Amino acid sequence: MNAHDPLYIFFHIHKTAGTTFAMHLQENLAGDERLAVYLKSVEVDAFNDSLAQMPPAQKGRLKVIYGHRVYDGIHKHFNREARYFTFLRDPVARTLSHYNGQMQLLEKRHYKKTPGLPFRPQPFKEWLFSDTSQWNAMAQELIRVFLQTHVVREEMNETHLNTAKGVLDRFFFVGATEHYEEDASYLYNLMGITKFVPDCRVTLKSYYEGDPEEARQWIRQKAPLDVALYSHALRLRRRSQVTT
Repeated sequence: MNAHDPLYIFFHIHKTAGTTFAMHLQENLAGDERLAVYLKSVEVDAFNDSLAQMPPAQKGRLKVIYGHRVYDGIHKHFNREARYFTFLRDPVARTLSHYNGQMQLLEKRHYKKTPGLPFRPQPFKEWLFSDTSQWNAMAQELIRVFLQTHVVREEMNETHLNTAKGVLDRFFFVGATEHYEEDASYLYNLMGITKFVPDCRVTLKSYYEGDPEEARQWIRQKAPLDVALYSHALRLRRRSQVTT
């Protein structure tokens, strides 16, 4: 690749179809053309040191950096245009998907330990109201992980929403999981991705059997900032469509 080509940097928010996108990167790009940042905890200073020590030729071969632990400023180690992008998802669908995924994992563990006993999933409302990591989860990830800024989950407010919006405003592209095929195709074309792999967005068993409208109300109650943030993301997406 040309060393002056843009460097694409993908911030992968959980449960937004990022795994499918990452699989396309792995299938199409050589190992020295991509850098994954998926560790549970990235020591930013140490990681910055490793990037600073990366040989210029190796930096020039990189086409994309991607992962759950990508952080703001990672591009400063590369003397090239940086194009940050991400995908957001409707908060109701994202939260239910996360719940189903966690319950599926717990069910597998349950039957491995106690195969003779039926599995009883934690009720959705109980799970949602007790797990603060799901309260405005997308805004949390943009601030806590991408900006490396501490947040008290229970105290997030309009200021945090504006901070998260400001992050998205700086991104080269913001896609939506609900429009994944169209949005991913746009990025695939820019990045020269031509070999396609099966969709990794596995349809999980649904563990919620209650009233769908009731679930929507609970999620909107606990994730109002994400609801507003997703609407902002859709506006940015439409703006990108007009200008590209």
